[in-house]
Amino acid sequence: MTEALISPQVLNWALERAQVPISRLTAVSPRALLWESGDAAPTFKQAQRIAKILHIPFGYLFLREPPEEATLLPDLRTIGDRAPGEFSPDLRDVINDALRRQAWYKDYAIESGLRSPPFIGRFSTDSDIFAVAQDITQTLGIDHEFRLSVRSWTDFLGALIKILRTGTR
Repeated sequence: MTEALISPQVLNWALERAQVPISRLTAVSPRALLWESGDAAPTFKQAQRIAKILHIPFGYLFLREPPEEATLLPDLRTIGDRAPGEFSPDLRDVINDALRRQAWYKDYAIESGLRSPPFIGRFSTDSDIFAVAQDITQTLGIDHEFRLSVRSWTDFLGALIKILRTGTR
């Protein structure tokens, strides 16, 4: 079997980033402890499993040094008055997926000649939040009658999706 000559430095970075102990990789192979020091190398199949466990692209394992990861979004989350720290690998995957889908839809909308909805750009970050909320409810037709017509939040969500897709209730 062909060995995947992965970088121990990148492996250690990925383990730390994913908050995964090296012992978790012993499920891939009992020789995992030797990979961390560079005294042994996994097979390509094992390296693919490692990348999946550590939430990194497979090719990252072959870099000479860990990549610089830019912050994708401002992290406005707080616990008490403190920021929680780095994004978890799962959250980073979700954000990357959402950004890819957003970029795809933007390209699709431009190629298809779709126009932006009229409410886009109507307000700024300085706008009164109550005025913005009122405009959204009016634009979507969410009135008292609409609210009474739904029994649960799931019914509300389904009805709202229908309005967004079709423009009607």
